[in-house]
Formats: sequence, structure tokens, C-alpha cells
Amino acid sequence: MLKYYEGELDTAIAYFKWSLNSQLAAGEYENAANSLNNIGGMYKLKGDFKTGLSYYNQSYQMYDSLEMKRGVGTVLLNIGRLYEGLEFNELALENYKKSEQIRKEVSDEYGLGIV
Repeated sequence: MLKYYEGELDTAIAYFKWSLNSQLAAGEYENAANSLNNIGGMYKLKGDFKTGLSYYNQSYQMYDSLEMKRGVGTVLLNIGRLYEGLEFNELALENYKKSEQIRKEVSDEYGLGIV
């Protein structure tokens, strides 16, 4: 995250990808899903929305397969933000509503405050 805060997005992406590969090799799928989400965010910040969405979708699929609803809710929020930035307001709203529903199901008050 340091490189992200220093504004070195390409370096941050490289570190996140290295971490992702290590996590996958070790079977740490929850951490891998988080890394995929973070990589998606880095690409979104760079303005590469297509690649960002691809990583968000991979994160979503991994969290979903692990039945980790809190992670699914987080990724849906990020996907909504990406669509909102592109002014695809209907898609943004759809993802926000799904995120809100999941956060209610898991009693995620903090997450509800963000949505």
C-alpha cells in the first residue's frame, strides 16, 4: 500500500500481483480475493476501467465461491463506484443495492454506512 500512497500505481500493481501469486500458491484464497479487489482499484485509479472491472469480477467470483458475503458486498460497492465514475448510473445503483442487501444480511453496520 505504501507505493499506492506515494502515487506509484504501477509499482503498487506489481506488488499486489506478486502477492496475489504467492497467496494463490499457498491456497490463501481469502487474501487472494482481497488482492484482486485491490488490483482492480489500482487500475480504476489509473483510468483503466475495463481492466479494473475484470479484477473486481475475479475478486467477486472468488469471494462468492468462498461464501464470504462481506467480501462480496465490498466488491459490489467498488464495482458500483467504478460504474458511477463512468456515469453508468443504472449499473452503479444496481451494484449499490446488492451491496446494501448483503451488508444487511451480515449485519455489517460499518459497510452500510459506506453504501
